[in-house]
Amino acid sequence: MPRVDSSPRTRSAIRLVSPVAGVGEGAAGIPMFAGLGSTNDNVMLQLADGSLDAIGFSGSLASTNLMMSSSYLLPSNPGVTVSAVNQDFGGNTNQNVSNGSGLEAAQMISQLANGSIDALYFDSGYNNSLQQGAFYASNLLSGAYPGWNVVDAGGVAHSVLFLVT
Repeated sequence: MPRVDSSPRTRSAIRLVSPVAGVGEGAAGIPMFAGLGSTNDNVMLQLADGSLDAIGFSGSLASTNLMMSSSYLLPSNPGVTVSAVNQDFGGNTNQNVSNGSGLEAAQMISQLANGSIDALYFDSGYNNSLQQGAFYASNLLSGAYPGWNVVDAGGVAHSVLFLVT
C-alpha cells in the first residue's frame, strides 16, 4: 500500500509517494475495479517491486471531503512498467474496455526497451469477481518508437484534480 502524506502542508491535497501510472474508471462511470471506492476514478500506482496498486476514493472535491478509501493490489504482475491506463476508450474519461455483456477489462499500456507498445488487459471484476485483477491478455502493437515515452494523457489532469507528485 502506498504511503499517504497527510502533513499540514498538504492538507488540501492527497500526496501519493509511489509513481502514478494513470487514472481510469469503469465503462459505466463506476470505479475501474469492482468495489474500489465510491467515486468514478481510480488512480493506478506502480510500486517499487513492479506490483500494481489501484487506489479508490470516497467523498468529492465539491464537498471538500475527497479521501483515499481503499487500495487493491492486483494479484497479477506482468513484469513491465505501466505508463498509461485506459487510453483508447470512453472519449476523454479513460473508461474500461467493455465487451457489451457486462464484462470489463482495465487496459494498461507499457513500452518495451526497444520502443514497442504493449497493451495489457486486467479483469475489472465486474460480473466476474473470481477473476478480478487477473492479467489475461497482451497485445503487442506493430511498430517501435525508440526515444519516445508513453505517458498517461487522458481527461483527468493529475496536477489539478489530484495534485499527485
